Amino acid sequence: MKETVVSFLLLGPMISIAAGQSLPTKKEAELFLQKAGKAADLRANDTPPFHLVATVHYTIGPQTFDGRYELLWASPDQFRENFRMGPAGEQEIAIRDKLYILRTTQALSLPLWTVRDTLKSLKRYFAEAGKSVSKVHSARNDRDNQYCVDSYDELSRTQTCFDPATNQSIYLDFGLFPSERAVYSAEIKQMFKLELSDFITLGEKHFPSHLIRHRLDEKVDIRLEIFAKVMTFADGLFAAPPGTEAHNWCPSPVAAGSLQIDRGTLLKLDPPGSVFAYYVLVGRDGHVEKSVPVREGGSFVDVRMVERLRMAKFPILSCRGDPIEYETVIEAPIKIRFRH
Repeated sequence: MKETVVSFLLLGPMISIAAGQSLPTKKEAELFLQKAGKAADLRANDTPPFHLVATVHYTIGPQTFDGRYELLWASPDQFRENFRMGPAGEQEIAIRDKLYILRTTQALSLPLWTVRDTLKSLKRYFAEAGKSVSKVHSARNDRDNQYCVDSYDELSRTQTCFDPATNQSIYLDFGLFPSERAVYSAEIKQMFKLELSDFITLGEKHFPSHLIRHRLDEKVDIRLEIFAKVMTFADGLFAAPPGTEAHNWCPSPVAAGSLQIDRGTLLKLDPPGSVFAYYVLVGRDGHVEKSVPVREGGSFVDVRMVERLRMAKFPILSCRGDPIEYETVIEAPIKIRFRH
């Protein structure tokens, strides 16, 4: 396999913040955030074939695990994803209208779901920041002269910093706060935190090589070891190995309907709270065919979640007009006891 890293591509007109020169306007900052989001979307149609390998350090409650994630990407309808963390291993291979799955566990693991969601979701954080730009200011750290864009709404805060020579993102810090009025312990300054740094460029893509996501008692630290353009993939790389499950699939299914489920609070917890998650296989009619706890919440929570999932109705996804089965992960609704 031959791999080549492509040189930097400027995302917009150059703006200098040297002495005597102005910062970008809020409108210009919104444009740079939109471009940064597009550049961080690795699963878009304009992404060149690439090979990504990352180490994963995962913490859930008192437990810590180390693993590796790999993505070999030819196009939105042809890719191979490999994941290994302890006894949990999974391969997913997409070939046109089929998705082939081979896993060592009975369901999609929570660490893989979290890693995949983190890598796939970056575009929306830049996009949301672009809707609520509050301040553009110069900043200096130990390494870089940079300008930063602060964005916030009622419950979230985002700071995105840019290289003034290229207007490319070099850092993003997003935090979701429980309430402006809540007084809470130092254990949970934020209910959700995402930090992106050490960006690298591949063609028109500009992606962080270090990602940290922290939500309640779950934390994942992802570090890219390889992020390289691929000129030619080895023969047979996208062939389905023996023992895989084949599913009808497409990269952009059409959704009909919305999730209908009892969202009442099942449990109140002290900070920092806990993530209790359930794997769900959704049938072609939107009803649950299979559910498995991937992080158990105890008998009280699990029994009630099984019943809620049995009664739930999920969106129906269709490819080329035909409904398909699909997998997802849903969390038990909990509430954190904050002091007011």
